[in-house]
Amino acid sequence: MSIRIIEIFVRLRELVLTHKDILLKLEQIERKAVKQDDDIKLIFEYLRELLNPPSEPMRKIGFKIKNIATVQHAIMMDWAMSLD
Repeated sequence: MSIRIIEIFVRLRELVLTHKDILLKLEQIERKAVKQDDDIKLIFEYLRELLNPPSEPMRKIGFKIKNIATVQHAIMMDWAMSLD
C-alpha cells in the first residue's frame, strides 16, 4: 500500500511540474503577444500619419520681389534700350 502512495505522490509532482512548465510557457507567449500588440499599434499609427499628412501651407516658388518699383524701372529701361 505504501508503494502505491509513493507512486501517486510522484505522479502528482510530475503533474505539478508539467503544469508549471505550461504556465511558464503561457506567460512567455502572453508577454510576446503584448509586445507584438504594441508593435502592431505603432505600425497602424504610422500608417494613419502617412494617409493623413499634416497640411502645411505650400511655399510659393519663383522670384521674390522686394521693391516692385525698382523692377518696373529696370523693365522700362530695357525696353527703352531696345528701341535704339
